Amino acid sequence: MAGNRGVKILALDLATTIGWAFWAPGRVPVHGTRTLPSCDVGPFLDKFERFLSDKITDHSPDLAVIEYPAMPFGKSSVAGCIKLYSLYGLAEQICWRRDVKTLAPRRQEAVKHFAGIGLRHPTVKAAIIARCSDLGMKTSDDNDADALALLSLGAHQNGLQVDWPVNLEMTA
Repeated sequence: MAGNRGVKILALDLATTIGWAFWAPGRVPVHGTRTLPSCDVGPFLDKFERFLSDKITDHSPDLAVIEYPAMPFGKSSVAGCIKLYSLYGLAEQICWRRDVKTLAPRRQEAVKHFAGIGLRHPTVKAAIIARCSDLGMKTSDDNDADALALLSLGAHQNGLQVDWPVNLEMTA
């Protein structure tokens, strides 16, 4: 992306509980989670579409970093697979409609970049949450933390350095 200095990034960790993070250069990231209802696919995707459309309206990102979906082998139902892959496809479609570029890294790429470990590490979730804490970001759970890891990777791949609270304290 040419002229990256003003790139605003929205990151999404897609699951039943969506982790999201938004950052614009010169600002500390904002982040959180949104739990989607346990229901049929149609209403489930409708809630997600409204959530993501609102986030794009509220923040006007230039780039959405959307975790590429991967189902843990033997750990999900067909309905769970349909929901996850549909979330991903719908996120791509909404971003395309709103002229938001997308990046879709795999989770292992974000984890390696952010925490310096692989997915087989026994405490991968705790390590990502701890890294967020080290950067001055209090997270509510691993979905929230994963979104911040995706945000960091998206910024890095665009030649940007996220304004983490710990970095801002050091320069004050």
